[in-house]
Amino acid sequence: MIFLKNKNSFSFFKIGLVISIIFLNFSCYAQGGREEGFVQALADPNLSTKERLSAYTRAIQSKNPYIAEKATYESLVLNPSGAVLKAAKKLSTKFHENNLILPKLVELHIEAGRISDAQELLEWSFQNTQNDAVLLCMQALQVRLLMAEKKDFQKELIVLFTEGDIGKEHAYFKSEVFLESLPRDLALLLRLRFAVYERNYGFAYRTAEAFIENIQQSERKDLLYKRAILSDIGKAFLYGSTDYETNASFFETLARTLPRSLDMASHSEVAFMSYFYAARILERSGSMYYEQVLSLYELSWREAIGADFDNALWYYLNLLEKISLPRLIQKIKETIFDWHDPSYFSDILERLSYRLLSSGEWQLFYELYRIIENQADSESQARFAYLSARLIQIGLLSAEDVLAQSSFALEGESERLEELVLSLFSKAFYENHSSLYYRILAAEKLDIPIEDTEGSFYSKKLTKKNTVNAALEEAILLYAKYGLYDLAYEIFLEHASEISFKTASAVAEYFAKAGDENGKLYPMSIRLAIRSVQSRDEALQKDILEKMYPRFFSEEVAEFAAAFSLEEYLIYALIRSESLFEKKVVSSAGAIGLAQLMKPTAGDIARKLGLSDYDLGDAATNIRFGTFYLRELLDRLDGSALLALSSYNAGITRVRNWARNNQLPADLFLETIPFAETREYSKKILSAAALYAYLYYDLSSHEIVAALLQ
Repeated sequence: MIFLKNKNSFSFFKIGLVISIIFLNFSCYAQGGREEGFVQALADPNLSTKERLSAYTRAIQSKNPYIAEKATYESLVLNPSGAVLKAAKKLSTKFHENNLILPKLVELHIEAGRISDAQELLEWSFQNTQNDAVLLCMQALQVRLLMAEKKDFQKELIVLFTEGDIGKEHAYFKSEVFLESLPRDLALLLRLRFAVYERNYGFAYRTAEAFIENIQQSERKDLLYKRAILSDIGKAFLYGSTDYETNASFFETLARTLPRSLDMASHSEVAFMSYFYAARILERSGSMYYEQVLSLYELSWREAIGADFDNALWYYLNLLEKISLPRLIQKIKETIFDWHDPSYFSDILERLSYRLLSSGEWQLFYELYRIIENQADSESQARFAYLSARLIQIGLLSAEDVLAQSSFALEGESERLEELVLSLFSKAFYENHSSLYYRILAAEKLDIPIEDTEGSFYSKKLTKKNTVNAALEEAILLYAKYGLYDLAYEIFLEHASEISFKTASAVAEYFAKAGDENGKLYPMSIRLAIRSVQSRDEALQKDILEKMYPRFFSEEVAEFAAAFSLEEYLIYALIRSESLFEKKVVSSAGAIGLAQLMKPTAGDIARKLGLSDYDLGDAATNIRFGTFYLRELLDRLDGSALLALSSYNAGITRVRNWARNNQLPADLFLETIPFAETREYSKKILSAAALYAYLYYDLSSHEIVAALLQ
């Protein structure tokens, strides 16, 4: 070859060839600019390391900080040296919100022995970074830096393992070699934390006992009074042992003998934790200890503030529910003005609603509503307001029961009752809550067409102002466009409030288009739309609603809806509620596919359809079976959609037993179904059916409510 004869000619040829390759590479992966070129390269598994690095390093110069940051990180992974390292160092202190680069760069500096560079970045991060996840990672790296410098790292190690939850950042310190090198008290501390994190409670219990014994003889006795450590000991005692009385006694004694050296805040926090776990553990000993347990919970929540108060009080109320409903309602009345987060108690109020209605305690139900009115979470208020109005409407609450507690000044009794009912339905519809089910029912009672509410019926009003982050939107759209769905999904969920409905809808559409090839993308597309609606305070448009309530598998649904004489909107509502359109999903109970069919049920359906060979993972087969089964339930239950749907979830025998002596209207009967799962399932189906009917079939929500609650 002639180029071998001339060294300079060969060199010029090589340079030209490299430039050509780079040019071609940039041409292939720069359609639409360096940002799109980077994402294309990130998504292409066939690129060589050299090609990939070329596209990545070019994107480091992007004006989009989310692309530049990700490109820098990926470049560091491939080539942590030279120009890449220089660029990373320059950008490492630029990104404050979600710094990918900083921890990676510090780790590389430590591994390469560049101690001063690592120290500089660590110091900067502790002074400037607000992201808790980044700071936790930097704490772990600080310990590693001290170890690399052969300095005393134990103080920093203690901080790392006593101030918060265990996560992936701690995994580096789990090796047996490292644990064996530690003093016994610290080794036991780390082993305890790792065991609880992994839910290995038997080992955690034995380790906790050894830790307590050892720490009491150690110079580090104060470690026993760290919140995170007490919490792990509490979980180990609670789940790793059945010696409840002894374990509860340990925590109660601890609470009553706290050292005076603790400051006031620490004293209150440790007392709260100690009384709390004493109560939690003793509660497992049985009903003979319930009054003592209540006393311990009360000692706990009286020491607590904020979320801790809610946590301890919730357990107190939850136990009181087992003892006496009147006492429970009285305690709610006494404490409700002190609730830090009212939504924390919504499950207790939901259970109370069921128990009072199912036992016919109409007056007590209304009295509870008056207690929680304007104080409980908005969803609970909507439930109680709607149901109170219905109890008045059908005469289960008399004028005497309710008017004495009302503030209406109208003279006539009937006018006052009518005004009260109207106000209760209005609260269920207009108040700031996200309970679609009660809003739809209240709209029907108020004769307000859902389609005339400008889309505001679905979401609750948020307090934060809407913003749109154009750079973030660009990055997420590119990731979704080129099939980096997990990355797009993760970023979207973290920043949903900064993404417009228009972009959210476009991202969901990318997911949906790939749903046939990857079944998990259908439910992910729906969850993206839901998260967007929950995160932004703006009127909903049909476009985003259609992403929340899509019609995937439309050909199959149309075919079998016609074959079994069912409304399409009902089948879509069923599938969405059962599986979110994930065709191969299997529930923990063993239900399979889109319509979530159990194998015995599917076998019975196959026999009736004359099939011997079938695959429940096949969309058409699953929809056919589910539609046939729903049709059969409707026929066996005199056409009652509510009973058929409840039977789909809980079984026809149970539902028939529940309905046998029922004299209540359908909406109130639903509230008395003994299974909370079935109650919520039926509400979800009705809500979804109303949305599908409105979005695609020109039916009003009123027509759907009438059809399903007949």
